[in-house]
Amino acid sequence: MKIDLRAIRYTLVSLMIFIGSAFAADENPYAKSFSLTIAYQNEGEGSFLVTLKNISDKKLDLALDTKQLEGTFAISEGEAVISEFRDKEYHQWLLCVLWFSGSAQLEPEAEVKWTVKLDELVYSSKRDGIVTKESIMGKTISLRLDRLDVFPVPGESNVRVKISSNAVKIP
Repeated sequence: MKIDLRAIRYTLVSLMIFIGSAFAADENPYAKSFSLTIAYQNEGEGSFLVTLKNISDKKLDLALDTKQLEGTFAISEGEAVISEFRDKEYHQWLLCVLWFSGSAQLEPEAEVKWTVKLDELVYSSKRDGIVTKESIMGKTISLRLDRLDVFPVPGESNVRVKISSNAVKIP
């Protein structure tokens, strides 16, 4: 059996180009259409106020759940992410269910806001332990939306938008 090395090289180069293009952030025309910010509110048991804003000049049709935050918070120390957490209902959905997020239209300058209480959040790797003020005290928190899709025009497939928030230092 003779192995064609040129065919293997061609296949590997093609695969590397394909994978590289999948990770190129600048190719997504909607990557800079949104602003995602989080703010920590220390009152009561503590909560996060999350705001997604359309900063483009176009009305955007989205696959987005405006009632449930479908994102992952990251706890960082320096450059390294040391832990993650998310809404406990969303966490359960990720483990066992396929679902449709819903749809929304976001006019230019319009916002979607979510308030997420700490006791509604669970760690991804600590056997679903609840997030508390003490467990995030002194840490830096950021958020990435896991499910945000834009529908460019009717009949075209959706475009997945990867977006992360500002980082917030918890007092």
